[in-house]
Amino acid sequence: MTQTQKILAAHAGVKEVHAGFMTINEARSKLGLTDIPDEYAGDVFFVPSNLMPATKENIEAYMAKNKL
Repeated sequence: MTQTQKILAAHAGVKEVHAGFMTINEARSKLGLTDIPDEYAGDVFFVPSNLMPATKENIEAYMAKNKL
């Protein structure tokens, strides 16, 4: 694997972890790195806290809250 391929794989892993598609340890495994211990949440899924389902009700509530 070239240096460029390693960088691209690392960036892809970061995006996948941030989107909640994989755990940190899964991303590290794809790069050939060792696992992070459980006490540091290596096998926990993370999801963005600023996202919400795009339902009509949620959009209306968000828009009502943010009216000028």
